[in-house]
Amino acid sequence: MQLLLSELKHFTLAATDNNDIGEPKDFLLDDKQWAVRYVVLKAHPWIPLTKKVLLSPVSLKLPNVGEHTIQAELTHDAIKNGPLLDDHLPVSRANEIELFHHYGYAYYWMGPGLWGTYPHPGALVDQNALDLQKQAGPHREGEHNESHLRSFKELRNYAVKVGDFTIGEVLDFVMDDTSWRVEYVVVAGEETSSKHFRLIPMNQINRVAWEDRAIYIDMSRDEFSRLREYDNQKEISSEILAV
Repeated sequence: MQLLLSELKHFTLAATDNNDIGEPKDFLLDDKQWAVRYVVLKAHPWIPLTKKVLLSPVSLKLPNVGEHTIQAELTHDAIKNGPLLDDHLPVSRANEIELFHHYGYAYYWMGPGLWGTYPHPGALVDQNALDLQKQAGPHREGEHNESHLRSFKELRNYAVKVGDFTIGEVLDFVMDDTSWRVEYVVVAGEETSSKHFRLIPMNQINRVAWEDRAIYIDMSRDEFSRLREYDNQKEISSEILAV
């Protein structure tokens, strides 16, 4: 099933002991493989105001669309006692290694797949994945040191460009709830006074220019204008939920 990230922000997360652990306040996206790597939890009494808590999809079951919930496969204490990261600093690879060590997961960046050697995150708790990582040796755990994590909140409202021409702005993203792969960027077009929305597949993204706050696409203005138009996000949501 496919979901809009803006809708997923309103889902409630729960621990295995049924303790409410809050809602997402943000998502961290991998701009190299275009996957949602982390859910960033909203402020909670046990989360200091200057800190943030991350949950990997490795820890999460499929979102329950009917109940608007996501069940974590962790106890409240395990999450509470996990790494606390500075809320105003980017997440480094060293932070990720600490997080994955704490929960005993294999690293998603060690392998050719979306999640290590696998297409979905849940496999990284499997002993086979951990054994393969161990065989690779500790010298490889940080070999891909460059972070590709970007905030969903930051990416929203980025300009979408074809060359030097701006064709719209980023409104949302569509992800697959099994793999947590980002499938589409939702673009609010600028060609009319009343904005219409279009879905651009992520394989059409050429690059993200953080200094320009822009996403460049491999598509002509004409090709973009021929994409199906949606009047609102609700219409998009109704269609993708039917897939």
